[in-house]
Amino acid sequence: MSILPHPPGTEDETGRNLTALAAQFPITTQNITNGTVALGDLATATIQNFLQLASAANVHVAFGSNSVAFTASQTSAVKTVTHGLGTTPTAVLLTANGTGGPTLVVMQAFSIGATTFQMQGSFVSGTGTATVTVGWLAIG
Repeated sequence: MSILPHPPGTEDETGRNLTALAAQFPITTQNITNGTVALGDLATATIQNFLQLASAANVHVAFGSNSVAFTASQTSAVKTVTHGLGTTPTAVLLTANGTGGPTLVVMQAFSIGATTFQMQGSFVSGTGTATVTVGWLAIG
């Protein structure tokens, strides 16, 4: 099998198989870019189990990073994050990037709403002055 492109009409067997497989997907670069991929299309089992969602429900995902500041304390100031999800998340996952202080940082999310959530960090032990970057993922 050659990895070089074949002139039109001279595809090898692999090329024909890939073309046939691609024809089964109602997903194109254009409709992914403009956001018109229907989740119902992804939930069908007729795509040879390539990708299958449990249901065709709308799932929203947002992510980003912010920072929390510790000022000679074990807990950081509370940081309000605008997530832009368009709905109240059912889950918010947080991870502190590095320690930034005396020990590891444990993060918590609370007051989760349709537009914002709040987060706060705590050093596992000890106190310190530091700014810690936090990556977040909101799913709703």
